[in-house]
Amino acid sequence: MPGSAAWPPLSEAARTLTVAHTQGVLSTLTTDDGYPYGSVVDYLPVANGDVVLLLSDLAEHQHYLSRDPRVSLLIAPGLGNPDMLAEARLTLLGKAAKISDRAQYRADYLAKHPQASRYIDFADFNFYRLQVERVRYIAGFGRMGWLDATDYASASPDPLAAMATGAIAHMNEDHQQNLRDYAHAFTGLDWVSDCRMTALDRFGFDLLCTDGDRTERVRIGFDEALINPNQLRPTVLEMANQARAILSNTAQP
Repeated sequence: MPGSAAWPPLSEAARTLTVAHTQGVLSTLTTDDGYPYGSVVDYLPVANGDVVLLLSDLAEHQHYLSRDPRVSLLIAPGLGNPDMLAEARLTLLGKAAKISDRAQYRADYLAKHPQASRYIDFADFNFYRLQVERVRYIAGFGRMGWLDATDYASASPDPLAAMATGAIAHMNEDHQQNLRDYAHAFTGLDWVSDCRMTALDRFGFDLLCTDGDRTERVRIGFDEALINPNQLRPTVLEMANQARAILSNTAQP
């Protein structure tokens, strides 16, 4: 029966978050006083965990990194959510280096950001690679840590990474009853009236469970770690059946 789940290593979770998203907040150091300057950017994740940025020579952040290549990139997909502090985010720290071969990342970048076709070939746009030196990863309340470049680069993204965001949205929008049943049957939280899935990986998923002002975050594990995205749908359907059976037996006098 599903129960508590193992957590992916922080290095793997960080790599997974990086490859699963394509936007972040880039911070550069202003040239006059050294204060950090933040700006929203698109990025392309690449093989070893570095990210590639397409920046205009006219942009404010480009002026700063041309003099000081030290930058950070905050990746926080939960920004704007009321409970975003319970969700995963990370900051990549390193140096941004200009890429002389403009064709090297052009096709891959356009695959992630097709809207960039309007300006990608302008002479004032250039690719920069953020070469990651350190990572700060926060999974949510109580689970976080610093990672060095070697641990981060050597980790592999979770096998569900490419479809996790869509699967989470689908569960939250269309399967609220299943989420409540999971919480009631597998964690014993019989008071829960609303659940939202906040994370999904090969070991299991996280639920944010609420009822009025009462809130609890729980993790529910799969019977076995998944190795293929095609395993997810039948697994959560079987879990829904198991949960209903447990709740039905519990309700009987």
